[in-house]
Amino acid sequence: MFAIALAGFLGLRFSIESVDFERTPASGRFPVWKDPGPFECREQLPQEFLKRYNMFRRGPQGQRIFHNTSREAKAYFLERIIPSIHYRFTTYGYPSLPDAHAYVDDLMAQGKDPRPIEEGLNTTTFMGHVVVLHSKVIPAFKCVERDIKRDCMVSTELCDKYNSAGECVRKHSEIYKIRQNVSSWRDRDSYLDEEFSNHNFGVAVDLDPALNPCCGYGCQAQWQKHPRCQWKVDHTKRSEIPQCWVDAFKRYGFYWLGEDRDIGDTMHFEFLADPDKIIISP
Repeated sequence: MFAIALAGFLGLRFSIESVDFERTPASGRFPVWKDPGPFECREQLPQEFLKRYNMFRRGPQGQRIFHNTSREAKAYFLERIIPSIHYRFTTYGYPSLPDAHAYVDDLMAQGKDPRPIEEGLNTTTFMGHVVVLHSKVIPAFKCVERDIKRDCMVSTELCDKYNSAGECVRKHSEIYKIRQNVSSWRDRDSYLDEEFSNHNFGVAVDLDPALNPCCGYGCQAQWQKHPRCQWKVDHTKRSEIPQCWVDAFKRYGFYWLGEDRDIGDTMHFEFLADPDKIIISP
């Protein structure tokens, strides 16, 4: 089955996530998450093999050392991505997408029984916005939300403009809040290759996509025209999201793609830790 998946992958265009403004599908399709009562979350780090940054071979300066059209590069990428796909299929469920079938067959041949992702999805809220997420990771989102409300709802300095040297030349202070929307689970893939977006598993959110752009490798071309993508600064400085919010997510096992040196997707947070270890048992 690996050979089948590899052959199919090598015939496809090789690109990272295609981020869009897609909003969460109708939340009424899924049951409302039931709060189990007071709980504490364990601080965790993302699992390294799930970070897409680690799926690329690197040179001495951290740069990719292959071209997208390289057959060897695609095989190397797929070799690293398959364990990630199998893990998410067995941990959360498989998405109802055509590219998922080969992996489901492969897992069933191994005696495993992955379930459709829809069986694990619940509707809940995050910072006042309705979202659809996997029930296994909702406690982690609730702990992030709790910490943000406790620690981050104070006036903070945000930068509106940087000069060519990467220095902030215009600041303003405000209590940061999500102004527009939160994109969560998606029922279609937003990748252009054999990988699956973590949105497909209900473990990722995009905060205010129109205000926190994706400026790096693999982002949609429309993002390259975003005013913040023109700033000659590190990806992390193109976001309106305060560091306090980023720290709250990272504390509980989320990975911020704003810190990914290639993608620079500042809107995107994804849970990559162990969902079975989120809640600290009494």
